[in-house]
Amino acid sequence: MRDALVSGVPLNLELDFVYITPRLFVDNHSLFERHAYEIKRHALSNRYMVLHNHETRPQLFATLIGLTDHLGSESLRLFAQYSRLHEAQVTTEASVPHLRLALDKYKLPGPVRLGAFVSNQWEFDTGWITWDFEN
Repeated sequence: MRDALVSGVPLNLELDFVYITPRLFVDNHSLFERHAYEIKRHALSNRYMVLHNHETRPQLFATLIGLTDHLGSESLRLFAQYSRLHEAQVTTEASVPHLRLALDKYKLPGPVRLGAFVSNQWEFDTGWITWDFEN
């Protein structure tokens, strides 16, 4: 995926946030939020651009490290924001916040999409992650 991004293939990432309340047979999901990020490399300026939820003005980064640091801090900021929002609501059940970042393969360019579905090199999904802000 890194090579594709450097070559100019735009990548679309989805940041999902959900509260899951454990149940006996089926877990209850509440407060589901999804944030979309489009990441691409601008060939002329040799900068990486990030568009959050289809904003009109991208954020620019000189390096991939700067871009990944931004995505990490943005994910934690949103996670803390939704955690505070959920805590403000009156709940009697013990629900746990979860966060996941994944590549949206359906938004890849046509020629790349087929290879992404059959190759393990395009697998990018963090799985559901929990975070304890109190400790």
